[in-house]
Amino acid sequence: MVARAQGIFLALALAGAACLASCSRSGSRTAQPNVILISLDSCRADHLSGYGYARPTTPNLDTVAARGAVFLNAYSSTSWTLPAHMALFTALPDSVHGVNDNGRPALDPARVTLAQQFKAASYETAAFVSGPYLHAAFGFDRGFDRYVNCTSYPDAKPQGGAGPPQFDPSVHDRSHLDVTNPRLFRAVEGWLETPHERPFFLFIHVWDIHYDYVPPPPFDKRFDPDYRGAVTAADYEKSPAVHKGMDPRDLAHIVALYDGEIAYTDDYLGRLFKRVDDLGLSARTLVVVTADHGEEFFEHGNKGHQKSLYDEVLRIPLIMRWPGHVPEGVRVKEQARIIDIAPTIRALCGLPRNPEGVGVSLVDHLHGRGKDLPAYAELEVASAHLRLRSIRLPAFKLIWDLLSDRQMLYDPASDPGETTLLASSAPHAAQAAKYLSDWSHYAQSLARSLPQTRGREAAQLPQEVVEKLKSIGYVSSGTAGAGQALPPPPEPPGAPPSAPSP
Repeated sequence: MVARAQGIFLALALAGAACLASCSRSGSRTAQPNVILISLDSCRADHLSGYGYARPTTPNLDTVAARGAVFLNAYSSTSWTLPAHMALFTALPDSVHGVNDNGRPALDPARVTLAQQFKAASYETAAFVSGPYLHAAFGFDRGFDRYVNCTSYPDAKPQGGAGPPQFDPSVHDRSHLDVTNPRLFRAVEGWLETPHERPFFLFIHVWDIHYDYVPPPPFDKRFDPDYRGAVTAADYEKSPAVHKGMDPRDLAHIVALYDGEIAYTDDYLGRLFKRVDDLGLSARTLVVVTADHGEEFFEHGNKGHQKSLYDEVLRIPLIMRWPGHVPEGVRVKEQARIIDIAPTIRALCGLPRNPEGVGVSLVDHLHGRGKDLPAYAELEVASAHLRLRSIRLPAFKLIWDLLSDRQMLYDPASDPGETTLLASSAPHAAQAAKYLSDWSHYAQSLARSLPQTRGREAAQLPQEVVEKLKSIGYVSSGTAGAGQALPPPPEPPGAPPSAPSP
């Protein structure tokens, strides 16, 4: 059944590619575009100047956005890297694609990723990644002709030098200190300068915005040149100097360093976009820039990410540019989701939709015909005793703590900072609870119904790596508390909710 399902999906992709090529030859459609998909790890939407931030953090990205479309209210599937990127590639909620903990199996071979669809459509496919959770061991490399790890630390080799790729035991401590932009963008530009006889799908994962916030000069002082204190963002996650009750002036400096990392990365993005222009690729290249999650600076008592499902970690940038195909200067207000990005790219490129995906195309949104899509998110971290679900629409935001069975309702319109809890008798309270329950049950039902490969082993992460990750509290161990099912659902709806009832 698995092989048959994969064959069907790949056949659909090939049929779509053949149709597109035929249309192109007849002159009724343009040739297939190149695609550059960029993920900015840990990048909050509201810290980009193009999203209204007071500091000029992203002048180069703003120029790209002005020539394309900006989604003002896009949301991730979770608040950490691994499951969010898999949601990006599969258009599935985290509990459905199943790669939601480092101790879980890698992506099921029965799932079809965006890269696999492009490869089946005769695209050249390449990825350049720079953070530990984009490791090939989790299945991110599927469908890519080239999958290049641009971290500065080498992968540990399996005993005997053979077998699947594995992490180095000290990967996380070293990754937080790593500076990857020079190496990453040099590798990407080198690949772009190589002649390409076919259209290409290029994925770039940018890591340096992720803590530790140690931007090089002049970006280290760009937004806070007068700071004379002693607090830094080195060893950020474990630093006792960075805490909830810290001096506001020191916290402001931490935020300035984060903004410096964004500006530092934007500088490299500017160089990349200029190289794309110089190579004559811009007119026939769809550029999509997004992020996996944001960051918390104690808005709700937390620092970093993977601790909550508030908007500061779920709201992500989403920018698209393709001259003549993506309208210029469009600012989409309707809600969109990370699971909608792959379907949108496929639609713009003329590839068939992946029938198992939950995300939908946002092409109508680009032309003023879109509607708000319910943003569903999940977070399970056994080591931190977290098990959260959330649903967001313009009328309400509900966070459900499954361990305490506490439901927290907010009004995004009047309270965008999610500071005031609403009573269970408030307007939309019952509707929000039903939406979240329906979405959770739908995700469970879909996860059970999709073809699955039996007897899969966990991703090839050595036990010492798992223990290392547990010791620094970054992710759960993949045992108790991770991936647990909700109570048995009622008869699931035929499709996920798409908009609130009037």
